[in-house]
Amino acid sequence: MELHVKRFTSSEVLLKDWTIYHEVAHLYHPLLDYPDFWLAEGLATYLQNIIMLDNAVFDIDEFNLRLRSGLKRGRDNTKAAPGTLSSVSENMWSLNAQQRVYWSGVAFFIEADLALSTKGKSESVRTLIAQFQRCCKMTHPSGQRHSAQLFIAHLDRLSKTTIFSNLYASYKLRRDFPIISSSQLNALQPLR
Repeated sequence: MELHVKRFTSSEVLLKDWTIYHEVAHLYHPLLDYPDFWLAEGLATYLQNIIMLDNAVFDIDEFNLRLRSGLKRGRDNTKAAPGTLSSVSENMWSLNAQQRVYWSGVAFFIEADLALSTKGKSESVRTLIAQFQRCCKMTHPSGQRHSAQLFIAHLDRLSKTTIFSNLYASYKLRRDFPIISSSQLNALQPLR
């Protein structure tokens, strides 16, 4: 990973900028094919916010504000970038659909975390990603057509559920933007 920063940028400014947290979070998942970039960008965006909260870069109110604002940008961008999430993801740069792609992925992981909690699982997206690092990342195929499905299958296996594959099957074909309520966001707090 190569980061470019302005020469005289203070360490305080760098620590508060989301970019480094986002880019480092990409190291936690395998390289996914273009139709599944929503999954990769969503995971990196979701983890970036969790990492920043857990390291006191911002507080819980800012965390909630950032998620609500991002989800709104994703919903607004969906109107300008119609089609299935997979097809929009594959062409997100030419469609200027980054907000829809990134924040649909965040919604996916929010729903996965809430579903894990509802099923009484002690795992969270965060702990499952940590387990994936230890067991599977080094041997996982990257950039191939089915790398996302295999990644999702690992998360299902590690959680002993079908939460991830069920969500994946519906999300990749979504034409709308998922609705995540304030109460759902508030329910995330103990899952960190």
